[in-house]
Amino acid sequence: MNKLFAAGVVLAALCAACDCWAQAPASRDLRFAFDLGLTGGGDKLATATFSDGSTQTIRAGGLVQLGGGVLWQPASGPVAVQSTFNYHVDDVSASNGTLRFSRYPLEILGYYTGVPRWRFGAGPRFVFSPRLKVDVPGANSTITFEDTVGAVAEAGYRFGNYMWVNLRLTGEKYKVKSIDGTSVSSDSDVSGNSIGVNLVLYF
Repeated sequence: MNKLFAAGVVLAALCAACDCWAQAPASRDLRFAFDLGLTGGGDKLATATFSDGSTQTIRAGGLVQLGGGVLWQPASGPVAVQSTFNYHVDDVSASNGTLRFSRYPLEILGYYTGVPRWRFGAGPRFVFSPRLKVDVPGANSTITFEDTVGAVAEAGYRFGNYMWVNLRLTGEKYKVKSIDGTSVSSDSDVSGNSIGVNLVLYF
């Protein structure tokens, strides 16, 4: 995945959504949510070197996360709860191979919404099926990690009624479970800590 291209996609989505959701009226307590974001950080997992000498690195905290779920925000109080199931991936692709670190996080976040146009939240992040796939000339391997539980802290600003842009911090650690199907034992952890920004749209 070209990382500049990924950043451009997210920024374009932000701009387009600002126009579409700016004037939407609010009414229901329960809404569907769609999220798209960029993250960065964590330990280095693999590095690809290209024929021109340039390199790209896969990290345990990157890069693109997208998903969907629901938001419950009652009109009677300054609180909200959001639950989303996501696909989170960092990859490097070329004509002769791919490096990819993927996982499936379930996030359940509680928010305080008592400050106009702002919300502040935190909650657990349950990460399922984390896996590093290496498919390049001379190396073809799959490293699986144990499922893990991390945490998310978030501060968001609302545009219109149905769109939030959030700055988020995520803390999580991964432990290697197996390499090419063979179980391994390791006392060392891989840091998946990251900082990111995401866009959440409600319908």
